[in-house]
Amino acid sequence: MTPLAMVASTGLWCDTISMTSLLQIRIQMYEQEHNKPISTDALAQMISIVMYNRRFFPYHTCTILAGIDQAGKGAVYYYDPVGHMERCRYRVLGSSGKMLLPALDHGLGWEHHTLVPPDQYPPLDKERALALARNCLRVASDRDLFTGDTGVLKLITKDGIETETLPLRKD
Repeated sequence: MTPLAMVASTGLWCDTISMTSLLQIRIQMYEQEHNKPISTDALAQMISIVMYNRRFFPYHTCTILAGIDQAGKGAVYYYDPVGHMERCRYRVLGSSGKMLLPALDHGLGWEHHTLVPPDQYPPLDKERALALARNCLRVASDRDLFTGDTGVLKLITKDGIETETLPLRKD
């Protein structure tokens, strides 16, 4: 979507395409009107509004926005089909999401009895984050028949988005 933010969506493919196309147009309109790129926080609100406007005939998608916020920290937003927005530390979607969430909980030290504000999360360095993401893709590939033979990792940093392709299955 922007040099510092990406959208991932699961669900009905035609709704995903329709929603992301509308978002691209709205982002262009925002940038032309304000003469500056849209921030991740503003994009998060825009996605919520776009989805909520379709609440009576919703996009059949679950969506994640990941990017760098105005403070220079990582931001992850989760949206349900009617546009309810939640900023969270991490989130997974898709057919293997239910099996990957416990792996992420364990790997990132989730504490279910305490709500920790985003500015107090323990730091996660680039190499540990990539190792955890690679491991999750391998688990999904081994355990979920809907996961493909290749994984694509997108790492969002202040310098832009880096892409890594990871071969998974060789059967």
